[in-house]
Amino acid sequence: MRKIICLSLILMLFLITPVMAQDKISVNVTTINREVYAGIPALFELEITNNQPVTDTFVITSNALTKAPFSDVVSSIFSEPNRITIVNGQTEKVRVKVITLANAEPKRKYRTQVFVKSLDHPEIEEEVYLFLSIIPSNDIIRITPLTESIAPGNNVPIEVSFNNRISYDMNNFEVHLVSDVFEDVRTLSLTPNQTLIDIFNVDLDTSAKVGDYDLFIRAYQEGKLVGESKSILKVVENLDVQEGLTIEKGLFSKIIIIAKDNDGNNAVDTSVRYKLSPFNHFLSSFNIEPNSDMKIDDMYALEWNFNLKPRQTQEVRIKIDYLPLILLFALVFIGGFLSLNWYMKGLRVYKSVTHIHDSEYKIKVHLINTSKDSLTKLQVIEVLPRLMHPNRDYGTLRPESVKHGIRGHKMIWEIHTLLPKEERIISYNVRSRMYMVGNLMLPATLVKYYKKSKRLKVKSNRLPVITGLIKE
Repeated sequence: MRKIICLSLILMLFLITPVMAQDKISVNVTTINREVYAGIPALFELEITNNQPVTDTFVITSNALTKAPFSDVVSSIFSEPNRITIVNGQTEKVRVKVITLANAEPKRKYRTQVFVKSLDHPEIEEEVYLFLSIIPSNDIIRITPLTESIAPGNNVPIEVSFNNRISYDMNNFEVHLVSDVFEDVRTLSLTPNQTLIDIFNVDLDTSAKVGDYDLFIRAYQEGKLVGESKSILKVVENLDVQEGLTIEKGLFSKIIIIAKDNDGNNAVDTSVRYKLSPFNHFLSSFNIEPNSDMKIDDMYALEWNFNLKPRQTQEVRIKIDYLPLILLFALVFIGGFLSLNWYMKGLRVYKSVTHIHDSEYKIKVHLINTSKDSLTKLQVIEVLPRLMHPNRDYGTLRPESVKHGIRGHKMIWEIHTLLPKEERIISYNVRSRMYMVGNLMLPATLVKYYKKSKRLKVKSNRLPVITGLIKE
């Protein structure tokens, strides 16, 4: 009977002691990172409240049986700080780090514990359970595709969510996006527990058929797989028809090219429309006759109808021949240019030749001021070939200089002023040194002059001469 009473008292003592500890202190656990892969610490935060009427010092310890070599998951347990003094009625925080073994089995949940114990009152002790999970190293980055279907085209967006499941930075990991119809690679980084939605812009060929395709997304860090995902991506119908307009302009024609491109993945019925003025319509020809050609509001509305297969291009060419109009514009332009040139230069120069006798000729250079302004400081430069020798018969105006060389002869006349509408004639005789019938070409005469302080120059005609005969 006494043994039973003693056992009852001891049992009551053990039951009452935890209640007393719970009354004296309270501990709340906040999980910072409970999901880790093998070899990475799990982090917890303890909020310890001292409910005693006096200040007390507490230590945070662990049981050796909960750590290696007795545990197949926990290598060691540390607290920062491992000893803390708490004023009565106050709460302090302690961080606990549970170091996991590198060979801990993943895909399992584990439980360990630490003890919060009073140094001043050893009977006050609180056992705190900590729960953690070992995740596979290839599941550190949780990858979730957010895009379910796409249509063919360029820069097609695919949204993917990346979640860092651990409390450490994941820097510079490579993401490979692979499918039967496209692939892409990029480098990303994630902060602890960060979730990032990234957009991959891929080029999906227009020949991709409608259907379901496997989409593989894998993340690698330093060659090690840290996350992967496999899903189904639907390629839907894309009726993408593009129209391009090109105008090729030539000297006497214009070609209008209208191209229809089916960049989609299915056949489509489409049309080409273009309007022409009556004048252009009259001058036009087509590589394909239009299905409709109607005059609406003083314009001709043309229409071509086609059925385009995927990746097919159809061109409509409209050629407008402007040759008559171009010729008319050219004549007007040339006439205007000559008139402007005549006005700007204001000096007409031409030369003629008269046969005197045998091998002697008289050359005349005519200078006519066709402008309304006086021309000043005229310099007339005449060059003769070596086979033509000038005599000293220079008419009324003698040259300022005459030079003879092995290649020919050069004469320069200077005229101070040439009044509006005034004409001057410079003449001189030459003798041909060819004593047989032959062809000679007299070079053009160069005249330099000033008009309203602007330096100008003009050349005369070249004159062919046949020794013995003169070709006027």
